[in-house]
Amino acid sequence: WIMADPTTGDCTVGGLADGTPYTILTHTYDNSGYVKEASTQITTAQKLGGDYVKSLKPKGLSDTLLGNMYRFVGTKGNVNNYICFGSGTKCTETDDYMYRIIGITESGQMKLIKNIELREGSSSVFRWNLTFSLVSWPESDIFKRLNGLSNGVSQGDAGDTNLFIDSATSNVTYLKKGGSWYNKIDSSHEWLYGGIWGKLPQSAKDVYQIESGTQAVQQNYNEGTTLWNSTVQAAIGLMYVNDYYYSYASSGTDSSSTDCSSPSGGCASSWMDIRNNGENITDFVEFTMTSSGKTGHNYTDPAVWLVTEGWVGQGTYWGSHQVRPVFYLNSNVRISGTGEVSNPFIIAA
Repeated sequence: WIMADPTTGDCTVGGLADGTPYTILTHTYDNSGYVKEASTQITTAQKLGGDYVKSLKPKGLSDTLLGNMYRFVGTKGNVNNYICFGSGTKCTETDDYMYRIIGITESGQMKLIKNIELREGSSSVFRWNLTFSLVSWPESDIFKRLNGLSNGVSQGDAGDTNLFIDSATSNVTYLKKGGSWYNKIDSSHEWLYGGIWGKLPQSAKDVYQIESGTQAVQQNYNEGTTLWNSTVQAAIGLMYVNDYYYSYASSGTDSSSTDCSSPSGGCASSWMDIRNNGENITDFVEFTMTSSGKTGHNYTDPAVWLVTEGWVGQGTYWGSHQVRPVFYLNSNVRISGTGEVSNPFIIAA
């Protein structure tokens, strides 16, 4: 029994679960002792998207903003950030429908990365640019194919209405535009990109400041400094280098000292490292979205990779390397689950 405030007539009912239906029975007494009984059915509001995840306080989620997001930090087995498009047998650790939450923005958007590398038939490697020429991110073949702007060459046919996100067949990894899953994605997210630096920074904070356009970066070959200030609107990108650095944070409140720039300070045990996704991969090179924002320059190392030893390096981008799509979910997506690999967050269709 909860008594109403005799002055205002208000009462507060606590302990109600999100998104749960309840029947509230009320009794009203008048001066003669007459009792009027009535019942009201209500359904409590459900937290959506990243706000739902944050309310559960899953293992590994940072207590404060790291860069521009509350991020999942830690090693394999110590981060509950599995999220799946689908249910049941589609949501095993190495299934194409399984993703991981990189972080949650203040507005409740979740940034996801595919848990296993993108595959197309027997191939799991892609080239940044099939013409071997120096191009920026929006001009790259990976960007075009991920966003359904090109049919690609030699490694399958994306078509002009398909995105490389989900497995719909046994040999093509994509998600159709206009479908129920695609509509959950922020299809016009503004991605920032820019010029590569001559020497990789040694802390997550420094990498983030460069890739967020708040700190100028020294270009290769003594070309001076420049800010990352180019943007492109698209559904799909790749991870930034700062995403990888931050995933190896030493705590949920500070990762400014994280260093993934050399084998000795590598981040191989980070949950984001591709070798910790359940496949037991031992040899890989994975593209990040960081590359030269200029054309016509003969840079020797225009791309930034994650390499086998778990550190971030630089090299040419006309080799064939691993790719894992990254995108933002709309903040109003309904999800359930706890984020554990055995009970991942499930995105409601």
